[in-house]
Amino acid sequence: MDTQNEITIRSFAPSDLKAVKSLIERTMDKNYKGLFSREVMEYFGQFHGDVNCLQVAIQGHTIVAEQNSQVVGTGSIVDGYILRVYVEPTLQKQGIGKLIMATLEKLAKDRGQKLVKLRATQISKEYYRKMGYVIVEKNLEGVENGKDLVYYLMEKQIG
Repeated sequence: MDTQNEITIRSFAPSDLKAVKSLIERTMDKNYKGLFSREVMEYFGQFHGDVNCLQVAIQGHTIVAEQNSQVVGTGSIVDGYILRVYVEPTLQKQGIGKLIMATLEKLAKDRGQKLVKLRATQISKEYYRKMGYVIVEKNLEGVENGKDLVYYLMEKQIG
């Protein structure tokens, strides 16, 4: 890999919040718009709000992937749950997401966890299945105006 385009993974710093939020918004706009109702999109926006992002970073561990000093990916793990894995839309399908997932799984394993879990949407469940995750259950989470978010609880043995 060209060193100028090399991906580096590091721990999230509070100064990364603006770049991470912008990355999440771009990714949701590109990948989710038209697939989810307005109410579900608003739910995602609240879930990925500043306070929640910082709280997850404090309670667990959040990482960022950088290329040329720009945040191009992120992911978090809290109590064995992987969440908020996003990759810059123009750089998807280049292995950055797999690198983020491998890093988060290693963090969990290094902390003695033998199982990791995540919540996948309809559009991401196949991606995670290919990485060894299995669906444990299908769930509905109610959002505003009687709308539901369908998600799949998935898990993977790591230890």
